[in-house]
Amino acid sequence: MSELADFIRWCNRERTTLRRSLEMMESGIVHTSEVRPGLPPKDTTAESIARAKKNIVELDALLAKHAS
Repeated sequence: MSELADFIRWCNRERTTLRRSLEMMESGIVHTSEVRPGLPPKDTTAESIARAKKNIVELDALLAKHAS
C-alpha cells in the first residue's frame, strides 16, 4: 500500500472522528474543560468546537488535494 493511500485513509478516519466529536459537543452530550490547580474547571467546549471545525476544514482541503 502506498504512503499516499495510507495518508488518505488516516485523513478520512480523523475527519470521521472529529465530526462525531463535534456532533456530541454541539448537542451538549460532551463538554470539554481545563483543569487548573486551585481553581474550578474552566469550560472549554466552545474552543474545542471551533478547533474541531477548523481541523475538519483542513482535512477536507487535504483530501480534495490528494484524493483525486
